Amino acid sequence: MRYLKNALSLVLVICMLFSVAVFADDEEILTQTDAVTFSDVDPTTVTGQSIYGLANLKILNGYPDGTFRPDDTITRAEFTVVITNFLNLSNIGVADDVLTGFPDLDNDPTKVWARKYVYLAVTNGIIKGYPELDGTYTFRADNPVTYEEAVKMVVCALGYEPMATQVVYDHWATGYMMVAQQLGILKNALGVAQSAPVSRGIVANIVYSSLTVDRMVPTVLADGSISYVKEKNSSVISDIIKKDEVSGIVTATYLSGIDTDNPGFTQRFIEVDDVRYVLSGSVADYEALLGKKIKAYAQKSDNEDYPVLTNLQEVGNKEKTVNVMLIEEITPSQITYYESIDASRSSTLKLDSNYSVIFNGKYVGDYNIRDIVDDVSCGYVEFLDNDGDGRYEILKITSYDVYVVSSYSTTERKIRDLYYTDKTFTVPDESTVELTII
Repeated sequence: MRYLKNALSLVLVICMLFSVAVFADDEEILTQTDAVTFSDVDPTTVTGQSIYGLANLKILNGYPDGTFRPDDTITRAEFTVVITNFLNLSNIGVADDVLTGFPDLDNDPTKVWARKYVYLAVTNGIIKGYPELDGTYTFRADNPVTYEEAVKMVVCALGYEPMATQVVYDHWATGYMMVAQQLGILKNALGVAQSAPVSRGIVANIVYSSLTVDRMVPTVLADGSISYVKEKNSSVISDIIKKDEVSGIVTATYLSGIDTDNPGFTQRFIEVDDVRYVLSGSVADYEALLGKKIKAYAQKSDNEDYPVLTNLQEVGNKEKTVNVMLIEEITPSQITYYESIDASRSSTLKLDSNYSVIFNGKYVGDYNIRDIVDDVSCGYVEFLDNDGDGRYEILKITSYDVYVVSSYSTTERKIRDLYYTDKTFTVPDESTVELTII
């Protein structure tokens, strides 16, 4: 390890070291300034992505205290609001105090707020209620919605009830559960007892997985009968919410592209697979997106020349960060390095034949990767595999300037090096610059 001895001697000499850092750590889901945040939801988890995705689409909400409470149950009335938001029915002109046909709901003055949503769900074939001995039906608004009830309502919202009921099973929910499994909307909602109350987090996973499912649409035939057909490209996200799913590689941010150091646009924009979009609000760690695979939703806007991108999430990226001092050897096809100072055996990373190099945030076209790394005395390399083939397509090199501080002038905002009298650094008055004491 030719860099390792230098690293050890440097640590012995330096008492206080300053470095300038411009880039922050990455997250799987990216927070936009116009998006909601929840103090009790980890955005990097599957459930967190579902919750944030639905909240940013205004399909479900959290609580006034800034929490979402993913482990809490959700009432039947609350879930009905989610379903009507899911189908974008909530804006239909229906009186808030409309009668639903459920006596227990219509006669409860504390539940007037729920009537409109229940009425819309009933008229769209999503809810039937509980049959009572006197021949009426009740809604039971405050009951926690069960797993099977939630699944049934989503299946009906997607138009698949005819498929779920074409065979009569011993249990009323069996057909709905089978259809839901076939549609793939339960992939992140398994392990829950059918008749048990379902958590808000599981509900989010079910509904979020349903956004891109093609709906079953009724068609009236010539003889007057109705046929149900699975209609392609008729998902809720594209056909009702009117957004297109975008999936691809971020090929350019305003600072750099993966094949150009001057993309020619401002921080409002981003390019995915070389297609330009407008960002809806600013995005945390925007520069760190370069080269990563993302998925998002795009919507055309009358006020913009490019589609507006929302709900950005990183997907399927494999990343590895290596300190330059631990790099042993570089060849055109791989990097040999040590995991730590104490490691006795080296490891390797395979490189894509057409990898791109980003140096301190900028694309480097005419380069020799060995020379670049050799010139970096303090820093690290982030390796990014964005297509899952086990070879790294993007190499992001971050290089630090090292100072052994002899003095700091508060008036001039200058740091002076102890050993090099002509080596000074002026601290800029910018929030993007972070000084770290090591």
